[in-house]
Amino acid sequence: MKTIKHKTFEVLSSYELRSFSTQELQKAIWVAQGNKTPFDSRTRQYGNNIQQWIHDGLMLHKNRNEYSLTKWGLHYAKLDRSEGVRYLKECKKKNSERLQLKRSRDKLIEDRAINNHLNRQQHINYVTEKDCIDAIKYLWYEGFIDQMRSDDRHYTEILLRRVANTLNHKLKIN
Repeated sequence: MKTIKHKTFEVLSSYELRSFSTQELQKAIWVAQGNKTPFDSRTRQYGNNIQQWIHDGLMLHKNRNEYSLTKWGLHYAKLDRSEGVRYLKECKKKNSERLQLKRSRDKLIEDRAINNHLNRQQHINYVTEKDCIDAIKYLWYEGFIDQMRSDDRHYTEILLRRVANTLNHKLKIN
């Protein structure tokens, strides 16, 4: 016995065109339900089912009012109920693996973009570690900091200590 979902996909896969409108999709569901009354699109809402089929990877929502079956959806239409359920589980597993892979790629791209941004900010005034050590030796160990006025000395010491902390360098008092 085939479900309404199977019957709907059979109807949709029999279309010669690969894409179909929302109204054609709703009419296919209407026919699969076995309704005898004429189809009226204004009274039927199948949005939840359609969204679930898209999420399962059986259909694509191409544009506004345009849908198409995926290769999984075309294959699903040919199966009976038990095979269809097994196939849907496989599709969901593949879909979740693909989604997980996409998320990990997106996370990698996001991390790379953040790191590039931070690296650009760090290197606004590009200074090497060797330049910093030379400056510390010149100002701190050669005693040129002692020749400065009190304010100059105070603020230069703050900067030197900050640079020394960044480089894990202990400043020794002469």
